[in-house]
Amino acid sequence: MTDLAGLIDRLAGELRDAANAEWSEAELTAHLRRALGEVGAAWPRRAFGVIATVEGERSYALDELDGLVAITRIIYPYDPAAPPTTICGVPWRLSADGTLALIVEAPPKGDGADDIAVWYLARHAIEDLDGATATTLPPEAEGIVLDGAAGYAVEQLALSLVGAVTVDDAPARYAAWAAARLARYRQALVLAAANDALRAPEDARIAWGGEV
Repeated sequence: MTDLAGLIDRLAGELRDAANAEWSEAELTAHLRRALGEVGAAWPRRAFGVIATVEGERSYALDELDGLVAITRIIYPYDPAAPPTTICGVPWRLSADGTLALIVEAPPKGDGADDIAVWYLARHAIEDLDGATATTLPPEAEGIVLDGAAGYAVEQLALSLVGAVTVDDAPARYAAWAAARLARYRQALVLAAANDALRAPEDARIAWGGEV
């Protein structure tokens, strides 16, 4: 997986600006962050976490679920030492503040054998971007992020040159290049989202009687 420095280098190379004459590293980072967010929305990361229950407590914060976007499935009770061979769901809901509430008659015992297993969709990360410790993008998604970031970078340059004295109508040339690259990028996002939906038709934002 490529870290932030590696992606900045690749982006600068794509823009033929290895010396950062046109775009600073901070600007390239901002464009990568924007594209990463859009790619993550179209092609989210699938993740799994276990929330340890507390005796008598039905409501739980979800802070420990890294990059959480949406819950797709919850299993309770869940024993990490002996995962169930059949799926048993229970009703649940998310409150306005993002707290998960189990709708169960008897509260958890908190004995380690009745934890909460959570399958969820999560944001992607790039190592060293905004404190991330690892890159979660599949290799093919890195190319999509780079396409988007390159398009946004050149679009920014074109806008900055509007009204400036240039040769060969540079703003228009840059704008045309950015438009073509962003069109390719957005088409890739549509295809990624469609393929992702086909790979995981069981993913529903409301699962096992849960309510959002």
